[in-house]
Amino acid sequence: PMTRSERRSQRDKVALEKDRLMKRTGLAARMHRENAPRTSDGLVVPEANAAGFCSDADRFHTDVAGEEFLKRRARYEREQTNYATKREGRVKQEEQRWAALQEEKQQEDAYWSNQREIGVKDKKNKS
Repeated sequence: PMTRSERRSQRDKVALEKDRLMKRTGLAARMHRENAPRTSDGLVVPEANAAGFCSDADRFHTDVAGEEFLKRRARYEREQTNYATKREGRVKQEEQRWAALQEEKQQEDAYWSNQREIGVKDKKNKS
């Protein structure tokens, strides 16, 4: 004699169909057995090591505003870094320009002091 649960399980159409699918023979049945998901979730939820897997924590995140804030903050920091780099480059460029101007002024002063020592340019026009 069978228990009530055993008799009920024999009448369960889903379990009966699954059992029949697993007992079939042939290539198609073997391929089905090898590729059949372990649970009914396997049809819609990929395995944890599969390429398309996404955990529930990643799927149902709630801090969207925080993520946007972090993106804005990172962009702001990147812009500020760029501004600082440009500022430093311009300061260096300006210092080089002033150094070149001072060098040019010193060369001009040296030229004129040399010309004064030679005394050729201080003669009057006697034509």
